[in-house]
Amino acid sequence: MNFLDAAEAILRESAAPMTCTQLVSAATHKGYLQTAGATPRNTMSSRLSQDTKRAEASRFVRVRHGTYALRDQGYRQHLTFTDAAEV
Repeated sequence: MNFLDAAEAILRESAAPMTCTQLVSAATHKGYLQTAGATPRNTMSSRLSQDTKRAEASRFVRVRHGTYALRDQGYRQHLTFTDAAEV
């Protein structure tokens, strides 16, 4: 399972927002994610950050810095200072 699919599976099970560290820990514990990389938390963060830039096309939303949830569970995207300046 890739990082995004593992994150989705864990978030569906928890039904609550989680940090990248929590997502990686739960995904590896449940066997959804096997990685030999030195920094799986950074990889998860990078994948989710890139995916959420697709806005409505993303299945994820960033609810606060470093914390993600599933869009279809009713969570809204957190606006950063840069995002708010563009509105």
